[in-house]
Amino acid sequence: MNTPNGDNFGTTGSRYAFTVFTPTYNRAHTLHRAYEGLIAQTFGNFEWLVVDDGSNDNTQDLLAGWEKDADFPIRYFWQENRGKHIAFNVGVHEAKGALFLELDSDDSCVPQALERFKYHWDSIQPEERKYYSAVTALCIDQHGRLVGDLFPSDVIDSDSLEIRYRYKVKGEKWGFHRTEVLKQFLFPESVERTYIPEGLIWNKVARKYKTRFVNEKLRIYWISDRSLVHGQRPEKNAIGGQIQHLTTLNTELNWFRFAPLQFMICAVHYTRFAFHTGTSLKDQWRALTNMPGRLLWGLMLPVGFVIYRLDVNEYARILKEQRRPIRFILSRVLMRSGLSRMLMIKQKGFRLRFYPTSLSASLWIDPTERSGDVEFYRKYLQNGDTVIDVGANIGSLALGAAVCVGDGGKVYAFEAHPVIFRYFQRNVELNNARQIDIHNIAIGNTNGVVWLSDKRDDDQNTVIENKEGVCIKMQKLDDMGIADRVITLMKVDVEGYEIFVLQGAEDILNRTKCVYFESWEQHYQKYHYKTEEVQSFFEKMGFGIFKLVGGKHLVPVQRRHISKECENLLALKNVDEFIKRTGYKIEEY
Repeated sequence: MNTPNGDNFGTTGSRYAFTVFTPTYNRAHTLHRAYEGLIAQTFGNFEWLVVDDGSNDNTQDLLAGWEKDADFPIRYFWQENRGKHIAFNVGVHEAKGALFLELDSDDSCVPQALERFKYHWDSIQPEERKYYSAVTALCIDQHGRLVGDLFPSDVIDSDSLEIRYRYKVKGEKWGFHRTEVLKQFLFPESVERTYIPEGLIWNKVARKYKTRFVNEKLRIYWISDRSLVHGQRPEKNAIGGQIQHLTTLNTELNWFRFAPLQFMICAVHYTRFAFHTGTSLKDQWRALTNMPGRLLWGLMLPVGFVIYRLDVNEYARILKEQRRPIRFILSRVLMRSGLSRMLMIKQKGFRLRFYPTSLSASLWIDPTERSGDVEFYRKYLQNGDTVIDVGANIGSLALGAAVCVGDGGKVYAFEAHPVIFRYFQRNVELNNARQIDIHNIAIGNTNGVVWLSDKRDDDQNTVIENKEGVCIKMQKLDDMGIADRVITLMKVDVEGYEIFVLQGAEDILNRTKCVYFESWEQHYQKYHYKTEEVQSFFEKMGFGIFKLVGGKHLVPVQRRHISKECENLLALKNVDEFIKRTGYKIEEY
């Protein structure tokens, strides 16, 4: 039950504290999320203003029914399809609340959202509020997981430009603005039926007003639904993209020293979208109003043109499959030029240098590339635990494990390839991770030497039978002198050589609680064995095999299971103890 709370809105003449504004277009199937979030609010002094951008579903009927039942006012406006940005302008003009909060038609919010926003607004001294426009908070997905980065402190007064460029905060956020401020910064209406990025407005506001940023999770952001923008062909949203990136180059280059790469990417996007809209090179140049922007545009023009050509040619299949094609291309340029080594990849609790390797590039393109593995480590590992990492690569998971086990724990890490090992070693030194004991050696079922392929893709190097690669010392894990009484976790990722690692580690496995290993029938077949043989081996050693699903459920793997695709499986000795540690639940197929 929501109840009215307070009237200190910061703007005279407003009927409500908040206008919750929802633009929508054919979202009748998801709009209930916003409604259900609002009827649960603990703060009741608000209106819900819905602007329908020309829907032809039953949105209007839904709103009519909810208007009769809700204990807060609902106002519905319908317009011909002109674009979300114009619907936004209508919302600002029609708003009767002092504070304007946009809630998307496919999202929801926690019950205390408005109450907490009001609290943080009221905590700003009354005489200071004229310098502020907004309060912005965090988002979680429908499973309760944080979306995007935390702010640098729990409460910080800044603006969206400083937060992005200086503090490197990324990801979805949610907040309100003063309605009277937004009336000064409306979207241009000269173009219709296209996407105009909201950042165009937020950044203009940021150059004049401050925002209070708070580390509170108030919005529920559904990440599985197709948005009105993302996933569409770039030419469809080219006008908005061109305007956004042009504005950035013209007005935000004073932040260049904090985020040079972001501005390089911005210049690429500007020329890319400008080509899509048919803007000539001369007009692209003229639209830029400062010489640094023009120089950056000229520098990145070839990359932007290549991306544009790849947009319009179907043969660019590989690039089309990339989630972040611009960063993908830049990663290759940076590695080939040697400049990648100057960059750092920020992970939770540690850093990696961008060495010229496939895994480094993947993590630079998307730092959350291995977030599923990292989340499992964080839930399972505890301070003082012992971990073995066979196939450590550049050390991303070994360092993640080191963060979890702390100074009182131990990580034994093994990487066979000498070049990758040197990168791994430097990453360990970079983080001063003294609890990691690293070894440049191959692990198998015999002691001797083995030949390793020397491919450019470091995550594809494997043990080979001919002598055309790199000669590496091999040793059984049991003979590595690991004396720890209990091994909490053993991770094995060796491109199909898993069974041989396990065969040489029977003594270690007798002391091991959990094995996290890569399983793929295609890889196993290179060494003439099957997934079933790995299962049989673990069963002989007293382990059960499970698959981790959705980050919180354990599904038992059935006998004769075949890993048709590359997947990570868990071998567990004591399932009840594992569940107690992680909070996971067991589900059947």
